Amino acid sequence: MTSNIKNLIRVKKYKPYYELYHVENNKVSSFVNSFNEISKLPRTLSEIRVVLSSILSVEGSRAMNLSKKLSTSQKKQFFFSHNIISDQSDLIYSEPAISNDQLKQLWLGKNDYEERVSPLIERYNNKIECVISEKSSFEINNNKNFYFQDVDDDNKINKKDELLGASLIHFYKEKIPSLFSIEKEYFWRGFSIILLIFVILNIFIFYTTSNPLLKLKLNYLFNNLGISKIENPEKIISLENKLTNQISSPVPQNINEINSFLEDLPENVISHLTKFNYSEGQLILTFENPLVEEVLRYLQAINNQSAQIVNNEEYLQLIYFLKEL
Repeated sequence: MTSNIKNLIRVKKYKPYYELYHVENNKVSSFVNSFNEISKLPRTLSEIRVVLSSILSVEGSRAMNLSKKLSTSQKKQFFFSHNIISDQSDLIYSEPAISNDQLKQLWLGKNDYEERVSPLIERYNNKIECVISEKSSFEINNNKNFYFQDVDDDNKINKKDELLGASLIHFYKEKIPSLFSIEKEYFWRGFSIILLIFVILNIFIFYTTSNPLLKLKLNYLFNNLGISKIENPEKIISLENKLTNQISSPVPQNINEINSFLEDLPENVISHLTKFNYSEGQLILTFENPLVEEVLRYLQAINNQSAQIVNNEEYLQLIYFLKEL
């Protein structure tokens, strides 16, 4: 549904082909002018409703009780075929609309559409709310007669304009047949823009989350702009740089040597290990005491490799210097 209509263009079969009206508060407020050429219509018009003369077009209605919505193939179907009147191939028709168990459809001749309506849609495109019939556009009071004039004889024209003050019916695509509607186009365009923004934001968030340094720099930038406040941002960035450098630097040789030594320890020796320390190039292993014979033999073999052993009643310590491993 679209409501803020500001301009109404009535398209007719006979000259003048176009009548322009201003709309205020959803009512026809004034007649502006009539035109025979589309090029004479102001280009600055916006929020337009196009109304087709009942001489130019036909809005058919037939009873139809539908238990479910029309299928895609049914929406492309013409429900008022009558070969005696006109061949379907010579017509341009709207999708059917359902309202109060009535199926409605709007159509007009292909030549009239290409000469009168299509150039109008091309000129104003997404500024047009809809292209509908006269009887579906206005709230008609039973106490007031509307004369939608479209005649080929100037002497038959009633100079009194009955459209002034007429209230517009709100357009619902599902209930009122329209040859053109921006409702669907605007929806998909808006949806596509929102989806694109959502994807870009998620990519940006993922990238900044996986890059802490960039995140800190952005926070620092926001802080300078007064958007957010971070205490000691220079110190945080400096620490992050150090961490990044340390993570990317090679593993120290002494760490590799310790890993190699521990990997060579038999499982029955590790199972008796109670404490492990590393300090100032020394690897200190503490075992429970007394030791089982197999562990003792292994440690004696290590001792033969110039390892220092500290032995007392409660524990046994072996001290290795990494340069000797």
